[in-house]
Amino acid sequence: MFGQAHHFMRAKKDEIPYGSERYGNETKRLYGVMEKRLSEKDYFAGEYTIADMAIYPWVARHEWHRVDLAAFPNVRRWYDKVGARPAVVKGMAVPQV
Repeated sequence: MFGQAHHFMRAKKDEIPYGSERYGNETKRLYGVMEKRLSEKDYFAGEYTIADMAIYPWVARHEWHRVDLAAFPNVRRWYDKVGARPAVVKGMAVPQV
């Protein structure tokens, strides 16, 4: 869903309102699901796993989704914690092509 939001909100030369609204709303719903899960656990599977590794790069583009992480404090906590991991710092520093 995040990829669809990127497509309609950012990648398309001319924004398509229907797609932006549809996938923007679904993306915000998913941030709510993540918020609930992360209110119970530090990481999505309880401990740091491939699930966190897979989700992090999408959340790192939260501004592309037009999502303010202040509205999702548990996601923000998780995002900051994962983003501070040395391997994540190194990986996120790789230039995008």
